[in-house]
Amino acid sequence: MTETTFTLPFAGRYQEQRLLAEFYEDGWHRGAGFLILYGRKGVGKTRLLQQLLQEQSIADYFYWQAPLGDAATQLRDFSQALLRYDPKRGAPSAPDFSFYNWREALDYMAQIVERSDEIKLFILEGFTDLCHQSMGLSSYFQHAWDHLLQRTPNLRLIIVGSHVGTMIREVFAYSAPLYCRANANLYLHPLRYTDLLDLFPDRTPEERLAIFAITGGIPAYLTYFAHTPDMGAAVARLCFAPDSPYLSDMATIFDERLEEPELDRAILTAVANGSGDPDSLSQQVGVPFADLERRLFFLGLMKLIEERHSVHDEGPRRRIRYALSEPAFSFYCQHLEPALREQASPTETAVSAYASLHASLGGEPFLALCQEWIWAAARTKQLGMLPNRVGAYWDDLAPAPEFPIAVADSWEKETLVGKAFWEDGRLTTAVLEEIVHNSQQLSQVQTGGWAVKQIIFSRQPFTEDVQTWAATRGVRLVTLAEMEPMFLKARRQRRWELDNPQPIEIEF
Repeated sequence: MTETTFTLPFAGRYQEQRLLAEFYEDGWHRGAGFLILYGRKGVGKTRLLQQLLQEQSIADYFYWQAPLGDAATQLRDFSQALLRYDPKRGAPSAPDFSFYNWREALDYMAQIVERSDEIKLFILEGFTDLCHQSMGLSSYFQHAWDHLLQRTPNLRLIIVGSHVGTMIREVFAYSAPLYCRANANLYLHPLRYTDLLDLFPDRTPEERLAIFAITGGIPAYLTYFAHTPDMGAAVARLCFAPDSPYLSDMATIFDERLEEPELDRAILTAVANGSGDPDSLSQQVGVPFADLERRLFFLGLMKLIEERHSVHDEGPRRRIRYALSEPAFSFYCQHLEPALREQASPTETAVSAYASLHASLGGEPFLALCQEWIWAAARTKQLGMLPNRVGAYWDDLAPAPEFPIAVADSWEKETLVGKAFWEDGRLTTAVLEEIVHNSQQLSQVQTGGWAVKQIIFSRQPFTEDVQTWAATRGVRLVTLAEMEPMFLKARRQRRWELDNPQPIEIEF
């Protein structure tokens, strides 16, 4: 595999590493293994594969990255790489040699595998770029898998793609040629906030939260904060340095992937600015919600937006709310684009965008962190309940109070609701008393017989009177400084569970 320079240590990906190691060792029920690895550019697909090769000490493997160029150039490059890898043939006799088509090339790849008793790992990176140049390419892969490759138990084939829309069209859609051919699909998510504790141990929690809100955990973006202490300067490097892919990535994501760019951009802008419920979204865009649903479904497939439901939502779809799927998208739409419209210098634009983000850290970024803490506390059995839903609470069909943090345990009929306070001095005993009172007004508590508890998060330590009041009424208090140790504890617990799977006991 081609060496790539990384400026950050490898972090996270423990579960993904285990999956790839098991795939390499066992294939599919000890038969041929076919894995689809996909995720947007910069998320760390190549780095993850390099880690697999190093940890498993794999010396015999075929790695090919699709080059830039037309279909003929790509096929010729793949053909010559195959011949160089084949121990029987060695280097191609002619520098311009190429198989006639992809079917011949894949047939030859099958022959290489059949001649060996050892595991043969083939990694083809840039699959979506190939599909853009070669019409019907995935049909060739379908034919090769159905008729040849799946019959070779020592084959391990990994296809890597970055363009989510193309992967859906060529692999995951019901009409796609490769539909249900792969044994395993791995969508590589961005790194979690917990991983930033390893990558940026010297940063303050506020700085780590800001970095996560800007980059969304994309490793290619995180590198720009590794050696630049000043946050404004780091944002300027990320957004405007000649070697940074950030702006081109956003242009690709928000323009090239959209089927109806004008309407889709209007939807994304409205969602980014807080118009997430159907009524306000329809009003902001100027289109009836019934006409927006198809576009919203498409944007969800493209992993640009996500649906959110109230933790107690069992009603109609109108109770849904939408949000951008990655923090990096929110930073771009909410903070960077408005700063770019000012037509200032790159440095001034970066400083303005960072100042705007910093002022909003107490909103969605901190709330997402609080909700993540809920899951961490539940995993380590320090929550006092076993949630099946974590998110927010609202009820569009009743005049009930809303809570940005909410947990539901439908088995025990217990709910936990709360709020997060970022600014100093906003939390008083009177505010706490109002939160407790409002929590008692939920319909699940009033008529459903649910028990309700309260939890409060704060960036700063709580005052003595707030602590005393909360202790007498059983309200849980959590500060930002207490959150990060819980994340680390939950991560250790998760890794132990992966390494020590427990048998499932079934009672008859």
